[in-house]
Amino acid sequence: ARVSYLMNRTNNQPFSHLVKIFIYIFGVIFLLLTGACIVNIAIFIYTGGFSLNVKVVMFFVLGLFTFVRGLYLLLLPGGVITNSPSAQYYLSEIPTFLFLSVYSTLIFCWAEIGAGRKFFS
Repeated sequence: ARVSYLMNRTNNQPFSHLVKIFIYIFGVIFLLLTGACIVNIAIFIYTGGFSLNVKVVMFFVLGLFTFVRGLYLLLLPGGVITNSPSAQYYLSEIPTFLFLSVYSTLIFCWAEIGAGRKFFS
């Protein structure tokens, strides 16, 4: 009901021109962060060889998060994904789960470091 009200109130344009510009800017920022994650993964692989350590996995998941969120933000103002509720749900919810998994991994790493210091001291 609220979506139809908003669409009728704004002449079938859910976002104003200024809001669209900000959404596009944030989408580009997220894609730039994806590039930074790819560069960091390449540096880790170049300096230490290919190994699946925590840093590489965390940067991979963070890069995947920023890529999907940036893609969602670039597709949102154009109305490309409004006809597919499942695509809109996946593109909006998957980054949240990836983001939470990165922070869960960080918590486990800090717990491991804390337990290691208590064990060795």
